[in-house]
Amino acid sequence: MLLIWAGIFIFAHDWAYRILTRWFKLSPETFDAMNLGGISLYKLGIILLNLVPLIALHLSA
Repeated sequence: MLLIWAGIFIFAHDWAYRILTRWFKLSPETFDAMNLGGISLYKLGIILLNLVPLIALHLSA
């Protein structure tokens, strides 16, 4: 999911921007900030939900 989202953001930026500006009035800067923030939160969630339990399992064993 993260790779697809990042790939669309990198390679199809203008296409995704045109589609979303049909529904929402966004500037290109706001669009970029929202996407980068979303990608960062998603990545942080993956790290926290996978890495932290792994560390806890290693510490408890």
